[in-house]
Amino acid sequence: MNDIDSLAEGVQGTITGIPNFAVPELLFADDLSPLSNVHDQLQTRLNRLRVYAHRKSLMVNTQKSEVMCFNSRSGNRLPPLYYDGTQLSYTDTFKYLGMVCDKNINLTNQGHYSFLVCYVRVCSFKL
Repeated sequence: MNDIDSLAEGVQGTITGIPNFAVPELLFADDLSPLSNVHDQLQTRLNRLRVYAHRKSLMVNTQKSEVMCFNSRSGNRLPPLYYDGTQLSYTDTFKYLGMVCDKNINLTNQGHYSFLVCYVRVCSFKL
């Protein structure tokens, strides 16, 4: 999976408080969290992940995959995101590497950007 960065080519990651620095994803072991400030770009990343996972004989567990939007001004009107035809559920909190993330976290010091985190559980799959 040393080529996982190919999923982010041409797609901007989440804007941070550091000028010209965006974070495309969080990746640790079998946990992948693509990040984006734009819904369409995150959907593009999920579509690319589907192709990548198939090519690498990986399985994505959509039942353990969730989406969370930080700093949203849309309230409950968030557009759906899909992985391989399955709509991913939105959540208000999720745990990543032992840290509980909450959609109401105060990120105002980092700018007034809303951003989406998609927590995807990627598992190896033996044929």
